[in-house]
Amino acid sequence: MTDTRMDPRRIGSTKAELEAMHRKVWKYDAEVILRALRSGQLVDEPEIILNSLDMAGLTLADIGTSEEELAALSRKQYVEAAKEHLENFREFGTPMSYFAVLSILAQTDITWEEIGTTAGEMFENMARIGRKKTPLSE
Repeated sequence: MTDTRMDPRRIGSTKAELEAMHRKVWKYDAEVILRALRSGQLVDEPEIILNSLDMAGLTLADIGTSEEELAALSRKQYVEAAKEHLENFREFGTPMSYFAVLSILAQTDITWEEIGTTAGEMFENMARIGRKKTPLSE
């Protein structure tokens, strides 16, 4: 079987240089996500930062943060995401938004009150949506 790995010398580099570049790219990725979290931008999965750091062989301290800060930023992200899904559910009545809210609450310690609703309101609205006649249900 043939070794398909490229020899770094073919591109005028060394294994050490390529490994350093690899770490630098993953560190940059983690820093970009952290800046986005700190600025309040919604990030799909805040914990992805840990994967980037793992790939770079780095720690949270290496990018100037801690487990506590990341947990607080992640929690804030999930609260905002749940509120956004709740707003979509109220405005459009989409079951996908309903289930997104439930999923976030099930995976975190966020409460109904924190996102501005109650379980009763959500269930009542979902039941009402289920009773609506649509062209497909007639």
